[in-house]
Amino acid sequence: AIERRRLVRLTYNSEEKAKTYTVEPLKLLFCEGYWYLVSRLSGMEWIFKNRLDRIEKIQVLEETFKAPKNLNKILRDSPGIWFTEKRDKKVLLKIDSEIAEAFMARGHLPLQKVRARRKDGSVVLETTLCHYMEAIPVIYRFIPFITVLSPNDLAESVRRNIAAYMKRLKK
Repeated sequence: AIERRRLVRLTYNSEEKAKTYTVEPLKLLFCEGYWYLVSRLSGMEWIFKNRLDRIEKIQVLEETFKAPKNLNKILRDSPGIWFTEKRDKKVLLKIDSEIAEAFMARGHLPLQKVRARRKDGSVVLETTLCHYMEAIPVIYRFIPFITVLSPNDLAESVRRNIAAYMKRLKK
């Protein structure tokens, strides 16, 4: 179905209940220990992914579709499964001097750019995300050497999650 660009009808069992969708299957993707079917809902623009182990039924249909021309770029620019065609979330992060050079050498975030190098050795990075979950695991991995400068809703979400975690540790 992927190679021949044929629609499929699949039944997907999420946490809530099984639902049936007609999708344009685009690619199989292995990420963080799971296989995913990357697809689009028929007639929609946004791309989503379904874990293969949660697909209960699949039927290949006769109807064909055109794959997005930028699919490989979308997948290449995203470090995990949190991607869409729309990359519109600008994030500024301060990376402390202790990890700045190592962080920069590896390129932990999609489309990361240095906005400023500070005298103390820290750097301010800008990245443009599809979804905050592209950055959240990276932010948590590098605590306490990384700070969300903007947007405020991401910074507040990180603060709330860390506070909730710290509260559980005190029990």
